Order: sequence, then structure tokens, then C-alpha cells
Amino acid sequence: MMLVLLNAPADPMGYAIVLFLTGMMLSFGFSAYMAYPMALVDKPSYPIAGALVNTGGQIGGACAPLAVGLLLDNYGWDYVFAFMAIGSLISFIAVASIEEPLNDR
Repeated sequence: MMLVLLNAPADPMGYAIVLFLTGMMLSFGFSAYMAYPMALVDKPSYPIAGALVNTGGQIGGACAPLAVGLLLDNYGWDYVFAFMAIGSLISFIAVASIEEPLNDR
């Protein structure tokens, strides 16, 4: 979606469609990461589990731009993209290593 946003059309209707699709993709991600703690904890503990998951995301959202800015100022774009690729790889490995809970039926 970032590539589409970078090459967004100049007309207002096309740009509105691009922004709508971007927001829709972001909302898919939000529901996915909030649904995971719901399966792991009981109903009274869910707000705490959701808060912990959201706190981790907010800390990453606050620290990553600072780290990327420092990398860009000191080393250039190649290191920025390497940092993002390594972060994506670590995220993929973390998600792939999660064992899903099985319901006892």
C-alpha cells in the first residue's frame, strides 16, 4: 500500500479511493492483533492483555522513527532499508513461532 500511496493519482476521487483502501488494510491489522490476546486469556483479563499488546505497538511506533532518523542522518538510506528489512524478518519469525492454543472439546 505504501507504493500505491507514493504513486497516488492527482485527481481527488482516485486519491480518496487509495486512502480508503489504505485505511481498510490498516483496520484488518488492528483487528488481527487485538483478537490474538482474546484467545489466550479469560474475559476479565482481556483488557489487561489488550493493553499490553497495544503498549508494545505504541512503544515501537514511538521508537522506530527516532532510530530510522538517526540511521538516515548518520549512514544513509541503505541502512534505513536494512533496518526495516531486519525488523520485518524478526516480526515474521516471532509470528511464525507462535503456537496457537487448541480448544478442548
